Amino acid sequence: MQSRMLRLLSATVAVSLLGGGAGLATDLTVGKGGGADHTTIQAALDAIQGTALGKDGTADTITILDSETYDEQLNIGQIPSAAEHPGDAATWLDMVEPDQLDAITIQGAEGQRPVIESSGDLTEYGVFPDDPGDMFRATVAFLGTSVTFIRVEFSYHPELGLQEGYMINGQSQDLVFEDVHFVQNPSDETFAGEDYINLNNS
Repeated sequence: MQSRMLRLLSATVAVSLLGGGAGLATDLTVGKGGGADHTTIQAALDAIQGTALGKDGTADTITILDSETYDEQLNIGQIPSAAEHPGDAATWLDMVEPDQLDAITIQGAEGQRPVIESSGDLTEYGVFPDDPGDMFRATVAFLGTSVTFIRVEFSYHPELGLQEGYMINGQSQDLVFEDVHFVQNPSDETFAGEDYINLNNS
């Protein structure tokens, strides 16, 4: 009788976990050499934030398994681009709901320090529902409840300055950096101070 009750209890717990309610934390890996869930950081972000996993009420983590350079522009929070932006506050909030996005951490694995930079053309984004015309370009554009970076290096590429872009810019309730390096070539004359990181919006 006791064994039957235990089996019934186990089945009930399993159904509860699979069926609605609080979600489970999503942990994905990124690596260029294979053996990871994705080969780019943005692909991992899209796999989480482009689905219900990014709004199920649990914190999510992306772990980068190597110290390679990831030459890509990151869109954290599924921010609409200038071309996609609806142009009015009410419609914007229907597209992007920052308060409902799960907290997300992007981190290098223990002993690794991946480099994030962007040398290509940058997409223009906007994160302000009350000012849809306020757009910006950034290697890392972020939007959300809480965004954390651990053991990564941000490298300011000269192409950023030529495009009047930021290294990091966006809007969140919490923006956390732990054991992070910020790098800029001192011979790069395109750097203009605030162009590196804008924390006014967080």
